[in-house]
Amino acid sequence: MSRSIISQILNGLCYMQQRCKVMHRDIKLENILVKKSGTKFEFKIGDLGQAKTHSGTNSVKQTTCGTPLYMAPEVYFGEPYNGKADVWSLGVMLFQLVTGKMPFYARTHQELREKLHTSEFTFPEDIVLSEECREFVTQCLQKETENRPSLVQLTLHPFVLR
Repeated sequence: MSRSIISQILNGLCYMQQRCKVMHRDIKLENILVKKSGTKFEFKIGDLGQAKTHSGTNSVKQTTCGTPLYMAPEVYFGEPYNGKADVWSLGVMLFQLVTGKMPFYARTHQELREKLHTSEFTFPEDIVLSEECREFVTQCLQKETENRPSLVQLTLHPFVLR
């Protein structure tokens, strides 16, 4: 089920960024809408209250907004960012779907700040995941923006294509 959710949300984010020139900026499970059609489920992106238009794939924003535990490091630290911030949030969402936990859980802003600066996330040892799923999450949660794939690149990832 997580593959279906991520694939549909990824396609929606690609559409938003490529066709509408919009970054969502608050991707999280709470903002995913579910519709059941017979035996199939459709997943849609909701709550565009933080969404922002941009002028292209290299367009940079600097406003800090979103939900802290889902924010890309560059957004959290108030640095310039682009559409790859939504990639980070997608990775957090998948991590949460498959583990039931947050990759960088913190109770305070200071604790989250420290974890984003110094910690690496790890998958719980008691969770069995496909190598493709682990790789997808790992690619999304690259702290350096230039190491993180774009949404379009992720559409070609084996986790999505399988």
